[in-house]
Amino acid sequence: MGEKATMHVPDLTPKIQSQFENYNKVRYFLNICANTGEAVDDSLLQLLEKMLPEKKVEFAKMDFSKRRDEFSDLIKKSEVVKKLSEFDSSSKRKAITTTFAQFVKFRNYYTHGKLILKYESEQYYIQLIEKSTGIKTICGIDRNILTSFLNTGTELIRLMSIISHSI
Repeated sequence: MGEKATMHVPDLTPKIQSQFENYNKVRYFLNICANTGEAVDDSLLQLLEKMLPEKKVEFAKMDFSKRRDEFSDLIKKSEVVKKLSEFDSSSKRKAITTTFAQFVKFRNYYTHGKLILKYESEQYYIQLIEKSTGIKTICGIDRNILTSFLNTGTELIRLMSIISHSI
């Protein structure tokens, strides 16, 4: 008679369930990041409209990146802003505008990117397709990166509030 073969299939349900739960937690965290980005953009729009009410309609038509450019011009040129301790040197203003540009870039990643989980390493990535070139970019993310983004958003809102209250 022939040989008898037996096969043992491991129960992967607990591991798959755990990865699914973690994936959903990361997705939720990314939603919070996207919402934080929108809150920063809303604060920025309100500040720009307050400082330059004659350009209100123009500001409303701009995307976040263009409004951020307007913010950079504003803090470089406004004598009122330059007198505030957070903005009283060109190096402070440069650090803020650079940080803000990075914030907008990462906000776009978190809002428009695709979340990817590499199952074997359980590492998370964001995949983006650059519209102008069609080139895919993949960036690793973790809790520290996302927490830093949220903290940066909170700080940017605080800085815009300081400016808003000074004018």
